[in-house]
Amino acid sequence: ITISLLDHRPSMKNFFNSTRLQEWTRATNVRLRLLRTKNLLGHLMSMADQDPTTTRRYFYSIKDISIGGRCRCNGHADVCDILDPEDPYHRICRCQHNTCGHNCEVCCPGYEQKAWRQSQSNKPFSCERFILYSKEYFNELEDVWMSGWDETINLCMVGLTSICRKHNT
Repeated sequence: ITISLLDHRPSMKNFFNSTRLQEWTRATNVRLRLLRTKNLLGHLMSMADQDPTTTRRYFYSIKDISIGGRCRCNGHADVCDILDPEDPYHRICRCQHNTCGHNCEVCCPGYEQKAWRQSQSNKPFSCERFILYSKEYFNELEDVWMSGWDETINLCMVGLTSICRKHNT
């Protein structure tokens, strides 16, 4: 039995740019349930019900199980080859783009200038170094701060032009 979760899906050729398809194909803790036996003498089963030794001789045999998968690195790693010390069945992504976490799901400390987001092949995203603008830096700007230094600006700095407009009005 072969099951492909991507066949005939609208964005199957664009898998890495489709968050919805990635979520739909995600599977964890796959379980196989062997519910009933098949035999060549199924039509004689009513007689076999009277003899308990017959049903004890039935068994299941599985020759091979292969489950393919991909790492869930959110577009921020090419491989997941690091062994997880807490779980030998899981691998940790080898993160790029200044991202951290088992699945590259957060920006690394010091790289939180922009909010983290998933990287896509047609829209790559990289976490940027957090720039803490100092009071001295803003003192060089003419007449930006009318009423003195606002300490909270260090925490909410996103882009200089938007901050200047906000505090100039």
